[in-house]
Amino acid sequence: MSSTPILAQASVLPAPRFHLAGITPGSRTHRVLLACGAAGPLLFAGIYSIEGATRPGYDALRDTISALSLGPSGWMQVANFVVFGLLMAISALAWRAALAPGRGASAIPALKGIIAVGLVVAGLSVMDPSGAALGSVHGAIHNIASYVTLTSTWISTFIFAARFAKEPGWRVWSAFAALSAVMVIVCLAGMGMALSSHGDAGLFERLSTLVTLPLSIAVVVRLLRGSCRVSQA
Repeated sequence: MSSTPILAQASVLPAPRFHLAGITPGSRTHRVLLACGAAGPLLFAGIYSIEGATRPGYDALRDTISALSLGPSGWMQVANFVVFGLLMAISALAWRAALAPGRGASAIPALKGIIAVGLVVAGLSVMDPSGAALGSVHGAIHNIASYVTLTSTWISTFIFAARFAKEPGWRVWSAFAALSAVMVIVCLAGMGMALSSHGDAGLFERLSTLVTLPLSIAVVVRLLRGSCRVSQA
């Protein structure tokens, strides 16, 4: 029997799809996880904005986001931190599948995981009240987790900029990502100066969480409208 028909059938079979950690790029699961990664910061900002506007005595310009975790209704902001962290965690695998192969395919998901852990820890370790005489252990843990989270955010954004610079279809996005990372650093510096002078620390902290939001949403929307992969190689 001739093997020609079998070879002919084999030649038209679809190429095996690219799998990473059980996620196929472009699959429904991949798209949902990517969307969760973009929804996380949007949901987080929406909740702290509403709660800040409705909390008696809270000044959104001067008081930090974490101050919403204090008091009888503080559990809502604690939950906000934790939910944001969980959404970031489940999106990490989606970024691995979207970026591989290429620069940042390992570093960015790892940093997303660090951000996720930092958010959960910052939420569960409530900050010390303003003016507290002695700092508590949970307050110190909160501060460290917040620092790690925000530092990982601008580092990962710079890595996105470096990756986009290498991709022909994404090079214009490199400047967008680099500018977003720089803005996070500028806002954090402004927050530090405001804290030392009892100024508008809340304003600068909010800006530091919002300046990367347009980039995050725009990148995810572009991925969802296409193959969900940055590199087509």
